[in-house]
Amino acid sequence: MLLDRQIPSLNPRFAIFFACGVALLLFAIYHITLYTEHGPFYKGNVGSRVGSHAPASEPKTAVSQPNQPKPKPTLEETIRELFAPIKHKDFVSSFTDPTGTVYTHNNNIWTEPLGKDLLIVDVDTRYPEQMFDPSKRVDWEHLDTDNLVTEAVFNHYLYATIHNYSYLFYRPIPVPGHHKTWPKVHSISNLLPQYKFVVFLDADATIRHLHLPFEWLLNRWNVTRRTSFTMARDPLDDDCNLCDKYGTAMVNTGFVIAQNLPYTREIMDVWMACTAGGTRYGAECGKWKEEWAHEQSVFSDYLRYDYNPEGDNIRELNCGEANGFPGHGWYDPVDCNGKFIRHHTFVKDRTKTTTSEAIMQAFIDIMKTNFAKVGGDIVVSEEKEKKKATPKPEVKQEEDKEGEKAHEQAHNRRSAIWHEPLKRSEVS
Repeated sequence: MLLDRQIPSLNPRFAIFFACGVALLLFAIYHITLYTEHGPFYKGNVGSRVGSHAPASEPKTAVSQPNQPKPKPTLEETIRELFAPIKHKDFVSSFTDPTGTVYTHNNNIWTEPLGKDLLIVDVDTRYPEQMFDPSKRVDWEHLDTDNLVTEAVFNHYLYATIHNYSYLFYRPIPVPGHHKTWPKVHSISNLLPQYKFVVFLDADATIRHLHLPFEWLLNRWNVTRRTSFTMARDPLDDDCNLCDKYGTAMVNTGFVIAQNLPYTREIMDVWMACTAGGTRYGAECGKWKEEWAHEQSVFSDYLRYDYNPEGDNIRELNCGEANGFPGHGWYDPVDCNGKFIRHHTFVKDRTKTTTSEAIMQAFIDIMKTNFAKVGGDIVVSEEKEKKKATPKPEVKQEEDKEGEKAHEQAHNRRSAIWHEPLKRSEVS
């Protein structure tokens, strides 16, 4: 053997054992390196899409040593942990709002968390300096309708973070010759290929129940696996102020759910191209470039009728589910009070109020949950404290009496021995 020629002093049997040992050692080293950081089968950490519309790998987490302090949690992690005790437990069971109203549904379509595959997006050409400029402070008390974007970011970002959804503030390029509401359409189109769902909300729309998962809402609204778009209707008043050309209440594009499907892309392409006159709707569609209700009229007058062959490709919600707010003459008579999404189209300064109410209600629920757990530790009754402070008379225990009796008997025995006369044998 080659090994015998190189080491002639070894006998053949020892050489065989030696060769086998070296082979096993090399085999072990090879398999160890396969699964170490630089090996070909190392998997590393799975990437995520937090605050971005493209996958990004997370930094590698170092193995913590016993004496090393744990890394501080991020803001997102802190928010999720804070809200965890009050999050609705699943996507199916009934939900009770703070007034005691119970909401139910019978659908079990969405059973797994969508996580980062669901995007909550704000689309606006305006830049919320108070939110993103570190040199400026947010003065919440004096925010007005000029700061709707700032108010929206608070509500939408917080909701997305609680449920581990993706969030983006998207600044689009204006569409030449079109009203400023049109960029939302091509923005949704640009973002949709990277997610399963894109949920767009206007700057004057707020999510009421921050602890209620969006998967629960998708089930309640019967958004199926083939539903391309979901929107809420506008209120239908006697004068039909918010109607399409057929006299039907329009759908409102202030809240849009788009699902990433091939058919959604087809609808989206027609929606974006309609005003150019190159679709089946001809030049008639061109008036919606600047004329109210802009992109909303295109969807309401044409698309919802022509692109809903199965009846659930486009889902129209009752106005009260995801539009309107209490206290308005158009909304109250038709119960359009925004049970889950409130949209303040006509009284925009109410946006700050509902944002504050949603956040405050969530924190009250969190505090209430904690108080229920620790109430016995922080609630003090003066009457009970006085009873504790009153000194009680000492009561002799039975064992103390027995001890005293035994001590007395021992003392008597010692006295008797001391006074007893000595025997003669004991005298020296």
